[in-house]
Amino acid sequence: MTTHKAHCLILPYPGQGYINPMLQFAKRLQSKRVIDWMSKIYPIKTIGPTIPSIYLDKRLHDDKEYGLSIFKSMTNECLNWLNHQPISSVVYVSFGSLAKLEGDQMEELAWGLKNSNNNF
Repeated sequence: MTTHKAHCLILPYPGQGYINPMLQFAKRLQSKRVIDWMSKIYPIKTIGPTIPSIYLDKRLHDDKEYGLSIFKSMTNECLNWLNHQPISSVVYVSFGSLAKLEGDQMEELAWGLKNSNNNF
């Protein structure tokens, strides 16, 4: 019998107070092997900044960050970096929470950002 590691896609609502509980819920699902059970019934996969590797498969031993935190804002660091860039030299890209880009669209966007010769 072949076994495979199951995945789960968790999409939190981007409002205040929703993201961290959803990440904790995803972590709990994984730890309880619910995802393994569900994968036998539904084709589920995880993507994006969800649960750090150290809490799942431990492939990346230094991967302990969720990639975001509503409690630890990086506003000062980001604004400081931005303030030290030449005027009109940074491209801001935001997909929002409901955007769905096809592979060719994402590739075109990536090439456009790269070819702009600007930070992004």
